[in-house]
Amino acid sequence: MLIILVGLPSVGKSTFSKKLSKELYFNGIDNIVLGTDIIRECFPVWDSKYEKYIVDTTYQLIDNALKEFYVIVDDTNYYNSKRRDLINIANKNNKNYVIIYLTAPINVLIERNRKRGEKVPKDLIIDMSNKFDEPGKKYSWDKPDIVINTEEDIDFSRIINTIMEKDKKSKKSKKPGNRP
Repeated sequence: MLIILVGLPSVGKSTFSKKLSKELYFNGIDNIVLGTDIIRECFPVWDSKYEKYIVDTTYQLIDNALKEFYVIVDDTNYYNSKRRDLINIANKNNKNYVIIYLTAPINVLIERNRKRGEKVPKDLIIDMSNKFDEPGKKYSWDKPDIVINTEEDIDFSRIINTIMEKDKKSKKSKKPGNRP
């Protein structure tokens, strides 16, 4: 199962992914959290010339991990083309996917970012917000399975149930005689 997180910087994706990972584990599901920041942080400085390598390497890690584990993709995935690339990796591995869209008002994101030392320039967050491809607006395959307002309490048991139900349906449809 590929779990694709979608959301702007400072929405809480990394915090959410760590908590989701533990909750999945406590429910007997081995999983791993992967994303471009893991590779990006291996470089001494950020430089755009590294980005192709970072994305390609992240996709390779996701592809390999998906063979054995549930994979939580902790990235903005703010273009539907990025989400399509991830869905193609899931399809290639005969795995299902879930899109989880994390959201909060832009002013909340900017304030959270400020409180954590402005890890992402404010102008970049605003620019990303303006370019953001909201999941499901353009394509039905891109419709989020779960939408979470990160200003509210998060019901992880409901999220785990949704993920597990979608995975069960996927396995059921792959049995001989069943149509996908």
